[in-house]
Amino acid sequence: MIENISYTEDEIALAFAERYAGELAYASDSTARADLRWYERTPDGWAHEKTLRVQLLIRQLCAEIRECCDDPEIVARLSSRQMFGDIELLARCDPRLAKTREELGFPVKAKEKAKAKAKGISVE
Repeated sequence: MIENISYTEDEIALAFAERYAGELAYASDSTARADLRWYERTPDGWAHEKTLRVQLLIRQLCAEIRECCDDPEIVARLSSRQMFGDIELLARCDPRLAKTREELGFPVKAKEKAKAKAKGISVE
């Protein structure tokens, strides 16, 4: 049960990151921003999460927090699609969840090394 939390998107995103750090990660498949995606830890390592599990976990966390709240306006906000999306966006930025592919144990592709080198970034 979540207790002593403010009902802001930021506080809920921090609680989400605390709860799922080490189990979920948000990282890029390449240097292309469009390749950012959620990963989940499996017995075999990290795998691309394709089932919208993150969104479900956010909804479940909000439901848990709603149980502690008596304010109908806040309860309504904690049930909104906008709130769920805002929490996910903030959680993606949390250093406990935001990772590089290398941090997740994926090899750096030769093409990606070349792009990074062209930008003056050292990738070994």
